[in-house]
Amino acid sequence: MLSHVQNANEFSELPVRHNEDHVNSELAAKLPLSVDPHTYDSSNTKTHLLLQAHFSRVPLPSADYHTDTKSVMDQVLRVLQVSVCVSLLTIFLDLSQNQTRKPAVRGKASIPTRGIGTLLNNK
Repeated sequence: MLSHVQNANEFSELPVRHNEDHVNSELAAKLPLSVDPHTYDSSNTKTHLLLQAHFSRVPLPSADYHTDTKSVMDQVLRVLQVSVCVSLLTIFLDLSQNQTRKPAVRGKASIPTRGIGTLLNNK
């Protein structure tokens, strides 16, 4: 899931300042999930590291990293909400296409399709 989130366009503008690739390398060594060591200068990798540090409660190396984490956390909820909506829409469309393509098998109930509003509001 982190890989999916880190690659969102919203995080491609996260600043990677001078020599932060070295700081990212040191931070990555303290975190449970590894990242590609050739991408420590990438905004998306920094996003991944900041999210891991946040969830693992690993101390951040500087005030800039705290500011960047706040920026990432402000955006990550929207990214996750859109991901859920797209997933639900994909499921709904798949169910709708399967319903229209395949005739019901005798003796078996077909899967009823529901409106997207019902899917989104169903708890």
